[in-house]
Parts: sequence; structure tokens; C-alpha cells
Amino acid sequence: MTGDHQGAEDSLRHSLELMSQISSETPEDLRRSRDVGWGGIYLGQFLIDRDQEEQVDEGVEHLTGGALRLVEICAAEPDVAEYRDDARIVVLEVHGMLLDADRSPSAFGLRTESIRALQPVVEGRPENVPLADVLAAISALRSE
Repeated sequence: MTGDHQGAEDSLRHSLELMSQISSETPEDLRRSRDVGWGGIYLGQFLIDRDQEEQVDEGVEHLTGGALRLVEICAAEPDVAEYRDDARIVVLEVHGMLLDADRSPSAFGLRTESIRALQPVVEGRPENVPLADVLAAISALRSE
């Protein structure tokens, strides 16, 4: 059974590495950057779910890094519904995962950094009601 877990972990790491390399070659391509964000989330969730203390911290880093990448993409292209949906869904889900893993400071930090990235965009584009809704959903998350 351990081999199956190790093989899955190795595949997730390899995929994330390849996506990161491709994304770094075309930094203007937000779709590729989005893939890296999701890859980090998948690897982070896998590591946290394994519930091995030495991997949980790394899992938290991948989860928060992936989520914040998706929030930054949303802030860069706030009119793209898919990017807004990514930010809302991911921050809400990752926040919950972090709380469940007893990583409250990381959950609260994710909330704070997401608000920090989106607030100025919402203020600069008050007509973008869907984006304001994303910010409201994130702001409503538990903060302490």
C-alpha cells in the first residue's frame, strides 16, 4: 500500500514540476499559471490527507501557495468568471482544510492575503458585482 501512496505522490510532484517549468517559460499565460495553482492544491491536499506530520507542513505550503496563485490570477483578470469561481471555491475549501488540519494561522493568513489581493480590485471596479461577491464570501470566513 505504501508503494501506491509513494507512486501517487511522485506523480503529483512530477506533474507540478513540469507545469511549473512550462509556466515559467510563458509567464504571461495565465492558463498555465492556473494549472500550477491547481497542481499545488492537489499535491498539498494529498500530503495533508496522508496525515504524516513531516508532510503536513509541506502540504500546507502547497495548499496556500496554490490558492493564492489562483486569487492573484483572479485579481489580474477579474472579468473572467472561471478565475473568479476558482478563487472563491479554492479559498473557501482550502481555508476549511487548513482548519481541519489544525493549521488555523495558515487558514487565517490565506483569508487575509486573499482579501489584500482582491480588495483594491473590487474598489477600482465597483461595477464588477460577481467579484465583489467573491470578496464577500472570503471576508465572511472565520478569521480567528
